[in-house]
Amino acid sequence: MSALAEPRSRTGSEPPGSGDRTSVEERYQSLFLIGRGGMGTVEVALERGEGGFQRIVALKRMLPETSSSARHKEMFLREARLAALLDHPNVVHAFAFGEVRGEFFLAMEYVEGEPLTRILQVAREKEGSLVPALVAHILAEICDGLHAAHELCDVRKVPLNVVHRDVSPHNVMISYEGHVKLLDFGVAKFDAGQAMTKTGEIKGKMAYMSPEQAMGDAHDRRSDLWSVGAVLYECISGRRMWGDGTDLEVMRKLALEEPPSLAMHPNAPKALADLYARLVSRRPEDRPPTARAVADELRAFVASSGTRVDARVVRGLMMRLFAREAERQRAALSDALERAAPSHVDELRRSLAPRTISLEPRITNMPSTQPEPMAPRKRGVLAIAAIALVAIVAAIAYARTSPQSSAGSTAASTPISTSTPTSISTSISTSTSTSTSTSTSASTSISTSISTSTSASPPAAPPRPTTAKSSPLPAPKPTAVAPPSAPPTVKPPPDVDPTPF
Repeated sequence: MSALAEPRSRTGSEPPGSGDRTSVEERYQSLFLIGRGGMGTVEVALERGEGGFQRIVALKRMLPETSSSARHKEMFLREARLAALLDHPNVVHAFAFGEVRGEFFLAMEYVEGEPLTRILQVAREKEGSLVPALVAHILAEICDGLHAAHELCDVRKVPLNVVHRDVSPHNVMISYEGHVKLLDFGVAKFDAGQAMTKTGEIKGKMAYMSPEQAMGDAHDRRSDLWSVGAVLYECISGRRMWGDGTDLEVMRKLALEEPPSLAMHPNAPKALADLYARLVSRRPEDRPPTARAVADELRAFVASSGTRVDARVVRGLMMRLFAREAERQRAALSDALERAAPSHVDELRRSLAPRTISLEPRITNMPSTQPEPMAPRKRGVLAIAAIALVAIVAAIAYARTSPQSSAGSTAASTPISTSTPTSISTSISTSTSTSTSTSTSASTSISTSISTSTSASPPAAPPRPTTAKSSPLPAPKPTAVAPPSAPPTVKPPPDVDPTPF
């Protein structure tokens, strides 16, 4: 495991070239402020080190007035340690954390995007509701990151039994490039050799809490799965599972009422409604066992829906909803980098987007009726089969045109032109390269080419009519006939998908 798991004297891990910097400002150059809360601030910063090391980070810093609180420091360091241990593409990663001259800081992965709360709000205003398959994809990504947290071990490979306790749309970030990230482990519960959270202490957002968490009872990873069910309900129905009441009203419903059903909602497929009902079961043992099991069910639903959903589709949604916001955020970062590191702007910008997606497909409820392009390997197999078929046809044509006697008829001896096999193979090669993706059309194209090429050979003499059966005559000695030239070798197309990703 990373050394971040056990920081020395609360100084955190040292990035390349950090040395013995005496202040946070010397290590991180602030670019602009993202937000400010009751405990601290979050800003975009440029981290610098020896050897030209540079990195864009989201820097969280505790306010001086809160750093003296033992409870606030505990929450801050809990989030830092877990985020540093977690190395998963669906979890916001921590690069470094610690305390410098009494100031606590956490340098995290910077994600250009929007929280799921904002996405649901704007989607309702512009598009009505999210497509169920898209919701399932987003939640499957969340569950992947959640499962990584639940399975986390310390440096001695001892399970930490992490419970996030605050899975909600507020803590899900979706980048403008379509990547889903789980964040904020500030109120997480985990085993660390001592009781980090006392029984009866309630942390998190009441609207997404499980009954056992809201009542202050013992709870495990299955409590987070209840929260996933609450998020699923909100994404499909467009409103919170318990409505917009106060925390006290929500707690009363958690204690006395059954969760609202999703089965009757017009936008809820049966598979998702059934999964939701199991996620919000009052008895934890009736819920799915792990977040990975939930992710598997969600992806099985996407596959059965006939809808193709991936990061490109999510990116298309983000561009439709937040094109101006994305342009504004990117422009703000570029302007700040022009001032801070003018010779490395492009390099630093590319570090935030590891891969470029040029396509923006829109998601649809029905699969496309257009045939998919033929795979390169399949085209190569058809080309080889066509060459073999040409050789067989050439051999048959050669046998038929050789002089021989048969019962009741004698074929004229006509040598095969040496150009015939060449013209056949050329014709087939052209036809197969222009055929459609279906095997039926490819076969039709091949047979048409063969008949066209063989008809170019000189016609055989018509058979002499016979009136009665007769004993076969001995065959005359065959005349010397030039053997047909072998068909040219046709290389199959390279095994490379021509469609850009």
